[in-house]
Amino acid sequence: QITPSNVHQMTLAWAFQSGQTRPIKATPILFNGIIYLTAPDNLWAIDARSGRQIWQYTYPANDGFHIGHRGAAIYKNFVYLTTPDAHLISLDARDGKVRWDVIIADAKRGFWSTNAPLVIRNHLLVGVSGDFDNLPGTLKSIDPETGEEQWTFYSTPPPGTPGSISGGATGGQMWMTGTYDPILNLVYVGTGNPTPVLNGPARPGDNPWTGSIVALNPDTGKLAWGFQASPHDTHDWDASEVPVLVDADFG
Repeated sequence: QITPSNVHQMTLAWAFQSGQTRPIKATPILFNGIIYLTAPDNLWAIDARSGRQIWQYTYPANDGFHIGHRGAAIYKNFVYLTTPDAHLISLDARDGKVRWDVIIADAKRGFWSTNAPLVIRNHLLVGVSGDFDNLPGTLKSIDPETGEEQWTFYSTPPPGTPGSISGGATGGQMWMTGTYDPILNLVYVGTGNPTPVLNGPARPGDNPWTGSIVALNPDTGKLAWGFQASPHDTHDWDASEVPVLVDADFG
């Protein structure tokens, strides 16, 4: 246990060098004594006690947007990685061998993914990024065993959807990992800016559900409720932070 009296004794135990030129922005995940660490196109399995690399997976070269990466997810003996060209890769956590590779969204339209997926029971939730016009905000649930799509939630519907409430806006991407409440069985996800980003007159109204927190049923992908922090955002403010759940008395 770290205390004020012994904190001065802390020293460096080990350091890991990725050999990559890009910085590591991901949050590590620890499972069975192994740290799983990501960067664009790469995932490392590292011994948590020694810092020794156990294995490395490198995704094939691609034209996706290599802006950064936020981390991996674990389910049973499988580890999952999103890619700059919006694929989701399932690997054997023991040796890094590829189990399956599925497309989350069409990178040729301008989608990419830096997302750290979220596992909720037998659902693997994964979001994408993309600031081009006409890209609906997209979150998908994938079967972690098979890679099959279970449901898709759109924070803004695809262009031309009848009865759209977004006022013609697209966007509202969900690139940050959500937060799950097991008591209410709801997952809370922040959404990004509307598109076109600065052209407010082209998308009248509040443009739900951009710049919002949305609460979804993870079994169905159905919207339980939404709160819009930035209605009709014209300054690229977003609301895509990770929601924090608090049990407390207020008022």
